[in-house]
Amino acid sequence: MSKALYTSKNLALVSLLKKAREDKGMTQIELSSRIVRSQSYVTKYENNERSLKVTEFIEICEALDIDPVELIKIIKNV
Repeated sequence: MSKALYTSKNLALVSLLKKAREDKGMTQIELSSRIVRSQSYVTKYENNERSLKVTEFIEICEALDIDPVELIKIIKNV
């Protein structure tokens, strides 16, 4: 695994995305349907087994109806 997956900023990002999904009462399957990806894709990034490209991050934020800029502001100071 890439060491970049285990940086404090990446771990914070993954945690915030997972919490946002759970706070919306959305399952991994529901999110995967919204972003037109497999459920295993969501599982892998939530378990920190794969990294996200910026464009993927934005798609996920849009599907969760959250502002990607706000998440970046939060993890910027981690």
